Amino acid sequence: QYIILKPSFVGGFRGTKEWISLAEKHQIGWWITSALESNIGLNAIAHYAAKVYGPNVEMPQGLGTVSSLLITSQCHWKSGG
Repeated sequence: QYIILKPSFVGGFRGTKEWISLAEKHQIGWWITSALESNIGLNAIAHYAAKVYGPNVEMPQGLGTVSSLLITSQCHWKSGG
């Protein structure tokens, strides 16, 4: 059993921390994901996830960075840049 935490929807990093504490208190796993953040927002969430998990990341976090990079690459390619 897991809860999905989207920092943008649950009160930022402070709200995410509160949800993580509650989940751990009730022995529920949690998973950090992103919503529709810009690259700056994704970067912030990725850094936050790295800080929270440290070296103990057991599964990929749904940060959507691959699709963002693909879209950016396609736009760059189509514009001839």
